[in-house]
Amino acid sequence: MNKLAALFATTVVAVSSQVMASPLGADLTIYDGNSQAGSYNNWYGKQEDQEVEVGQSGTQLFDTEAFVKSNNYHVGLVSGFNLQNGHGGYASGDIFIDLDGDFSSNTGAYGPGQQVKDTFGYDYVLDIDWNQLTYTVFKLDANSETLTTTLNNHQFSNPWAYAGGGQQVTTGSFTLDLLTDAQTGFEGDAEVGQASHYYANGFDLSFLGEGTDFWLHYTMECGNDLLHAKGTVPTPSALALMGLGLLGLTRIRRKKA
Repeated sequence: MNKLAALFATTVVAVSSQVMASPLGADLTIYDGNSQAGSYNNWYGKQEDQEVEVGQSGTQLFDTEAFVKSNNYHVGLVSGFNLQNGHGGYASGDIFIDLDGDFSSNTGAYGPGQQVKDTFGYDYVLDIDWNQLTYTVFKLDANSETLTTTLNNHQFSNPWAYAGGGQQVTTGSFTLDLLTDAQTGFEGDAEVGQASHYYANGFDLSFLGEGTDFWLHYTMECGNDLLHAKGTVPTPSALALMGLGLLGLTRIRRKKA
């Protein structure tokens, strides 16, 4: 390996080690603004790992973990809550997308379990069929409807699911696996067995366009825990361009030799 190629390989490894927050990919999760120190074995805090929302059931069975960027335009969702079958009679929700940071789930305007003509500031939704492992993307508008969470004190989790309206954009499919701590980088196995993390992966956000900033939101029907995340749809990176340049230099050198 020549010196330039070696330098490029070293740079890629160094940058990758900084980006990868878990074995699954870069953690996009951001603090949702709801925490309470000293509650339920100190699970509450600015980290989402092992945090359920204030005053709710502090158990892995209702604990969402993170949104991760697995590769290219794809994101995944890690959760102790059973994404496919739900838990305690509560179903898994949809993934909402905001493009300008104006989402506002903390509202007291609606009671529990209502179908409302309110997008809570979100611009798109991935309407997920957790049984078929497919989803449909809708661009939301003023006539779109969503479902609020089912418990009064969980209004900061709104909305939990798409109800109708808007314009269909695209469709897709994803995978769903049950993984261990070591495979995800998150804690929680001891409570419900060796594998306690549901990992849904393959949500393609390329329809948003390269360089687009986005915010993600997920919660379950009861609103017991929620995830907010922030990311950017990737553009051709400087590293990739540098790699092409180094490859070109290598070929030139070989021709001269």
